[in-house]
Amino acid sequence: MLGFIFAWLLAFLTVTPAPIESAPQHGSDQPDRMGTVHFDTSCSPRVRDEFNLAVATLHSFGYQKSEQLFADVLSKDPSCSMAEWGIAMSHYRQLWDPPTQDDLRIGLEAAQKGLSMGPKTQRERDYLTAIQSFYQNAGSESHGIRAKRYETAMELPHTRYPHDSEAAIFYALSLIANASPRDKTYANQKKATLILAPISLQQPQHPGIAHYIIHADDNPALAPLALDAAKQYSHIAPDSPHALHMPSHIFTRLGLWDDSITSNLASAASARRQKMAGDELHALDYLVYAYLQTGRITEARKLTQQLPVVERGDAARYAGLYATAAIPARYWIERQQWARRRGPSPASTNRPNGRLCLDSRDSVFRPCAWRIKARKHSNGAGSTATVAFPARHTREDRQQRRGSGECSIEDCERLDQVGQR
Repeated sequence: MLGFIFAWLLAFLTVTPAPIESAPQHGSDQPDRMGTVHFDTSCSPRVRDEFNLAVATLHSFGYQKSEQLFADVLSKDPSCSMAEWGIAMSHYRQLWDPPTQDDLRIGLEAAQKGLSMGPKTQRERDYLTAIQSFYQNAGSESHGIRAKRYETAMELPHTRYPHDSEAAIFYALSLIANASPRDKTYANQKKATLILAPISLQQPQHPGIAHYIIHADDNPALAPLALDAAKQYSHIAPDSPHALHMPSHIFTRLGLWDDSITSNLASAASARRQKMAGDELHALDYLVYAYLQTGRITEARKLTQQLPVVERGDAARYAGLYATAAIPARYWIERQQWARRRGPSPASTNRPNGRLCLDSRDSVFRPCAWRIKARKHSNGAGSTATVAFPARHTREDRQQRRGSGECSIEDCERLDQVGQR
């Protein structure tokens, strides 16, 4: 299998990238450079370009923007049931945090509405049925069960319509999303890459292919296989902050620090222009780490002091909250500064809901109210110092905090999970 992937990579390197094909940006004379997608639907021809742009945006995890674009398509063609599919898909962030209650409600309503509109083809009905299968029974079935059901449902259009590259690409994404972290053979990831590799030769400017290959190979064993995809992705969708950032996952795995710095400087700047604080913070997290690996301590220190605030409603909120906690901690731990430096009283840089505060004594971003668990770490000289970290919360902890109004069980669970993404 790996031999096949290497052969594909060699072939991919010989492909000359085609010019980026873009659809008109809604409300602007400038194009959105999000790559090239051709998603056939029975919707009106006048919304074809905007629908393709919405799907391209979805493939780069621009969830809020893609939902807006699909809604615009629906307003121009009220009979376009696949626009409802797109809205439902925009609330299922497969590789990020589990859906909120609002996501589950909106997603289910969109899928049901799309099916009730009477899809004009069986293929469109299959797409809508697949995403509906994820949202159904959310109150009684776990996220994992429903995610696996969606994967199984997406296998149907993948096999039933062999020439439908979008079905294959979305099926590959579902395989990656459901890959077990305990499976060190990376069976799902390899299967996804085998699906994506041939399509990449036919559609080298498709944003989802390079993106999902990076995610599939974002592990120590497979990372070298995704280097070419990493180099391509930012050029395919340069207006996507996530596309500008994602190559750095592979660059970080391979120790290509200057490439990671370039990638995340561009991503953070793009996210800042688009007011996407969660994406900006995620890029800054990787940027700080790359700065520290190359000894650029001053640059890293500056970033710990100017973090944006991520608000509720941001699609990348939990990645942003994780980064907000991790950035100052990286600055401290990577320099092996185990002894706590005493200084002014804690800073008052409060984060959403007043839960997180930056402690200026040691540049650690700590929960303001949550319990802190102290761990012992060696300082290299045979002694130990107390290092404070947020506790890994048990269900009982979350229930207690929920009762006191500090947070909901759902919020605490997602904060625990996001650090694994």
